[in-house]
Amino acid sequence: MEGVSDLPFRLWMSLTSAPSFAGTPFLRVTPTYPKARIPRAFAPELDELRDVTSYSLTPQLMASSPADFLRVAERVLEHSPFVDLNCGCPSPNAVGSMAGSSLLKNPQTFADFVEHISRELGPGRLSVKMRTGFESHKEFRDLLQAIEGLPLHHVTIHGRTRAQRYDGLSRWQMIAEASRSLPYPVIPSGDITSASSVIDAGPYLDRIDSLIIARGALRNPWLFNELRSQSLQTVTAEVLVGSLAVLGSLYILSLRHEDLLFAAAKEGIFTNSCGTNGEAWRSVFERLQGFLGTSQAWETLELPHFVMGRVKMIWNYLRSSLPDPFFAPQILRSRSFETLACGIQEAAKTCTSHNATLKHQEHLDWIYTSKKKPPRESDPLFH
Repeated sequence: MEGVSDLPFRLWMSLTSAPSFAGTPFLRVTPTYPKARIPRAFAPELDELRDVTSYSLTPQLMASSPADFLRVAERVLEHSPFVDLNCGCPSPNAVGSMAGSSLLKNPQTFADFVEHISRELGPGRLSVKMRTGFESHKEFRDLLQAIEGLPLHHVTIHGRTRAQRYDGLSRWQMIAEASRSLPYPVIPSGDITSASSVIDAGPYLDRIDSLIIARGALRNPWLFNELRSQSLQTVTAEVLVGSLAVLGSLYILSLRHEDLLFAAAKEGIFTNSCGTNGEAWRSVFERLQGFLGTSQAWETLELPHFVMGRVKMIWNYLRSSLPDPFFAPQILRSRSFETLACGIQEAAKTCTSHNATLKHQEHLDWIYTSKKKPPRESDPLFH
């Protein structure tokens, strides 16, 4: 996820519920960037942090030309068995520069682009992330035919068109058709928000071994534990506040002391999940404070403005899986972490035994779409 799934967030997710693999945000490759070296924090789990994280990593690049992609991919492949080509990003900036989902506009252009890269890298060295079309789902079969003969590592399919962006429902039936027609693995993406949503997708999973979860993991960072246990997760205020304090500390280290963030990883801090254990979160927080050279309590943690904004962004998603008191606007409007923590603690007091159950709330889905308003029955993009 662009602007979200960076290194601090990936490390944090490994602590919340330990996904088996993660993907980098796309690295936007141009004729002049990156030149001398790939940014250190782009995909260190493939090299410098290879043995100290609990998940495997998919490195993702976006480019407007095969030559630019290949120039950087060859460096990535020194440490990774494959590299991912982003053909799914719907943002106007990407599309306007003929990258991301703009590559899906014409099946022949798509075929030529992917075939060129695949041929140069060799069998199994390229994966592709795509959508079901640019303007319409009707484009999907032509797009599949364009790549079905190529020796790809896998293809990830977000079951929406570029025109839909993040509106409507992911077309799992179309993804299932792709899994039956393509000779390599297909990884679906879209609308996995709970264990029950995987059960609902069951008829389409016959040939599916892996799933990509994006916004669903933002709304419930403990979702991977729910999927493994097939049961809803409950959290205390201590876990909610402590996990957010750890997230803030990770971003401070990343922005101000990158070497120390890497040192913390090499000490094994991120090899075991904290899950819903408050004491485990407190232990990680205290260890991170040691690297920061401070001894703050998380209840009074001071965060820079930018970091506070990142924490509140995650809270904006996370609160949608919590009971109504946690959705109080005044919590999100908090200007300090101390105020945010107090609001969460007060909301937790309204829950039985002060334990809040994380549960997907479908009626709030529209808040996290592109439209930012409830859909109308006549809206063709919603269906």
